[in-house]
Amino acid sequence: MHEQVKPALATDTCSEFYNERVLKFINTLMKNGNKKLSSILVHKTFEGVKRIQLERYHKATTSEAKAEIELDPFVVFNRAVDNCIPILQLKNFRKGGITYKVPIPISSLKAQHRSMLWLIQAANEKDSKLRFYDVLAKELVAASQNQGRAVKWKQELHQQCQANRVYAHFRWM
Repeated sequence: MHEQVKPALATDTCSEFYNERVLKFINTLMKNGNKKLSSILVHKTFEGVKRIQLERYHKATTSEAKAEIELDPFVVFNRAVDNCIPILQLKNFRKGGITYKVPIPISSLKAQHRSMLWLIQAANEKDSKLRFYDVLAKELVAASQNQGRAVKWKQELHQQCQANRVYAHFRWM
């Protein structure tokens, strides 16, 4: 007669605005337990991303150029975080009085956390005359296009790992 319906998991949500990665970003941005302030900053950042993308959309002349511009700030944010995720990390290994920087694979959660930290750090180190959420919005848009300081730091880390790959055999010690 009736088919049994499996209940939704407690971790599932029906809200289209719920994004676990955004919540992780809010927690990463949080200082001194002030989550309300960090969530306000993130939402103002998303408004700034939307404004920047709309300006680019209205300045575009061809329909092809307009189609390439992503207007959804959540998609821009996810793309920015993905573009900053490192594959390897450097660990210090000491042998015979010499410290070697050994490239080792990084876990996905650590890599995502480092990516978010780089985005926040890049926004913190920019011009202090602008508001933080405006600078962070510009950094997110730049990182979503594989540009910006956070992407540059990821590429520098990968270059260091490439240069130190001769020490990779120390990974198992």
